Amino acid sequence: MKFITPLATLALASSASAALQGKFINNCKFPVYAKTTRGGSASNAYDSREMVKVPPGGVYHARVKTINNAPGVCIKMQPAPDPAWKNVYQVEIAQRDTPWTRDGTASWAWYDLSTVNASPFKDRWRRLEVAGRKGCKILECPSGRTDCEWPVPERGEMGDCCSTMPLLTFNIVYPNNESIS
Repeated sequence: MKFITPLATLALASSASAALQGKFINNCKFPVYAKTTRGGSASNAYDSREMVKVPPGGVYHARVKTINNAPGVCIKMQPAPDPAWKNVYQVEIAQRDTPWTRDGTASWAWYDLSTVNASPFKDRWRRLEVAGRKGCKILECPSGRTDCEWPVPERGEMGDCCSTMPLLTFNIVYPNNESIS
């Protein structure tokens, strides 16, 4: 029996206002570099313009929360310190309360694993899930696969889920789910 040992975890939890906040926990044996961005108009767009070295066992907190019905927040991660952010992996999250969501509340979370910039962790198993919600889709990419990630429109996957207290967890593990212990 193999044990899945997380190397990196990204948790997105809501506050009382239903805005989603991100947290990246680096369980890798190597540092990972992170920053936060949010798209949108000049009034609500954000780029942390930083390169935070998250050491093994370290924690990175997203610098902004989501804004309801606005472009989502990205936690960008890369394995090496590149100020141009060309080899970056993204976990993207947004929230909606528009009529086309199933329950019409701001508790609707949209999420994906993104290789729109690059796929530096493609040799690792990647998993994004909403904890404690059986109806929420788990996004999972085995080692070596990238067709499960956005932006592969015909095969890439997005999750959407109603959750009043969403906790999204992102894991990267060694190839083939091997234990690091």
